[in-house]
Amino acid sequence: MTVQQQITAALMPFYGASEAARVAMVIVPSFFTDFRKEILKAKPGVTVSEEYGTEDRKVVISLAGEHLVSGGQSSAIVRSIRVSDRQIELPDVYGIAKGFKL
Repeated sequence: MTVQQQITAALMPFYGASEAARVAMVIVPSFFTDFRKEILKAKPGVTVSEEYGTEDRKVVISLAGEHLVSGGQSSAIVRSIRVSDRQIELPDVYGIAKGFKL
């Protein structure tokens, strides 16, 4: 399963299939956009954690990541996603650790 599919599946118990898909496609990306900004404000190598809640407060999405710099390029890497109590499985990034680039 992709990360997007896992997030949608984790949202289904709270919203049902169609509303979970809408939340995953519309609301969650705005959380990632904000989180990317927070990561890039941090010093390289520092872990950043944030929690985001849906408007109805049914779900809390916890994100953790870090700011990496390689070859003068900054990258925001997500290392952990938790949807309420469900941990999302992340792919390998750069062949060294779990996560994905925002």
